Amino acid sequence: MSTGLDEIPRERLLVMQIIAAALMIGVITFLAIVLFIVYGQRNGQGLGQQGDLPIVSLVAIAMFAINTPLAFFLPNQLAKPALKQIAAVPEKEREYDMGKLLAVRQATMIVGLALLEGTAFCACIGHLLDADPGSLVVVGLCLLLMLALFPTRNRVRNWLDKQAMALQDMRNSGV
Repeated sequence: MSTGLDEIPRERLLVMQIIAAALMIGVITFLAIVLFIVYGQRNGQGLGQQGDLPIVSLVAIAMFAINTPLAFFLPNQLAKPALKQIAAVPEKEREYDMGKLLAVRQATMIVGLALLEGTAFCACIGHLLDADPGSLVVVGLCLLLMLALFPTRNRVRNWLDKQAMALQDMRNSGV
């Protein structure tokens, strides 16, 4: 179902894609450094005390359990008040709805990706200290989830259509 928001400005989509890619590249770069240190310089040994409980790796697993649902739930919750503000705009200014919706999409996307990025960085540090393979699994899962949230044209269009319908419902009901 098209809502008239089919033409996503290429520049806006590109900015979102660059931000998402930069967040993922940061994780991949840090992971490469960690792997070089642990396996290239320390023969598979972490920088921490051997035999100790891998606290940072366990924290990363806990963060993954908490932040993964938040990465999908929190952006939608943050979009709701912004959508109410957009709905309250006078009719003569509604031609700017798409720009406002794209700004909301970009901000909420950053929040979701940042939750996963922080978890991945914590897991990288866990691997650096403990050489725990479980932390590498967390990093990999975070990167896969970040890829699942990557802003493709179709994903952004679907999000815009959904928000435009919610916006129209709000305006019709007088919210």
